[in-house]
Amino acid sequence: MLLEQLRDMKQELRKFSRDTIDKHYLIIQQIYKGEIDIDILIESEITKSLVRIASKPYRDSDEKKYQNSIKMCRKLIKEWKELLKPEDFDIQIKKVKQEQKTNGNGSAKPSQAIDYEDNREKAIKGIKKFLSKRDPSEDYTQIAQDLEKAIFDQTDTLDKYKEKVKALAKHLDQDQQYRDQIIDRQLEPNKAIKQI
Repeated sequence: MLLEQLRDMKQELRKFSRDTIDKHYLIIQQIYKGEIDIDILIESEITKSLVRIASKPYRDSDEKKYQNSIKMCRKLIKEWKELLKPEDFDIQIKKVKQEQKTNGNGSAKPSQAIDYEDNREKAIKGIKKFLSKRDPSEDYTQIAQDLEKAIFDQTDTLDKYKEKVKALAKHLDQDQQYRDQIIDRQLEPNKAIKQI
């Protein structure tokens, strides 16, 4: 791919959202399937846009194109992280962090997008397991996803995220009233997480 082409894509992907997913899915797919020279990759700074997208959470209820766009970006970032020199990759991450700080958006965790992906999937499974103590035949996937998202939104580092997940698991395991209130939707996910 040409440098100018990647720069144009980078600008388009800055507007990434659920409302524009059809257009942006095609762009991400083109990048995912294309061949990019390392020097052009660094100079274009396309990684900045993809890191932002890779750090976004998604739910099973989201449109497949939206989910797959984020997944493709995470795979690309993981591959590029192995190809680029650490200092080149870190520079891109720092620029994203600085822009997020300037824009007042400190909730994303771009440098840990790949680590978060694995931990989030495990967290949802673990939360679901403890919710199932009430009724193993019920499917608590959506509630588990809502609780995990609340933890993700309320923490700013991977360590804090893990601590909150462990604390939630302990509460769900030992406090039946707390567990029932969450399952019966008497206690909203955000408030439930703030209590622990």
